[in-house]
Amino acid sequence: MLTKLYDVKDEFVNGNEMKFFIKKLDDEDTGEEEYEAGDVIDLNLYGISEAYFNYMCVLIFQSETSGPFSATPVALRGNCVNPNNPEKFAFGYFRLTQMSKTTYAVQ
Repeated sequence: MLTKLYDVKDEFVNGNEMKFFIKKLDDEDTGEEEYEAGDVIDLNLYGISEAYFNYMCVLIFQSETSGPFSATPVALRGNCVNPNNPEKFAFGYFRLTQMSKTTYAVQ
């Protein structure tokens, strides 16, 4: 199963209905193929804070430009703090989210 992350800013949506278009193209390098009728896609939409959105934008950018197993250009600090030694920070981000989930069958 292939998982893709996208970041979509809702600055102009403000709770209104929006349409989002996802297209998968053939890619010989990754072996990815276009969607075909009968393919099932699981979609999860997360409502998150602006601070977490900014964190995820940087994380997605770093993972796409350096590859999933490459070292990132810089350590990405989250909002987890080591109270005993702030110089030794934890990787990751604590957040609460609202999620909407649906499944779509390609026709």
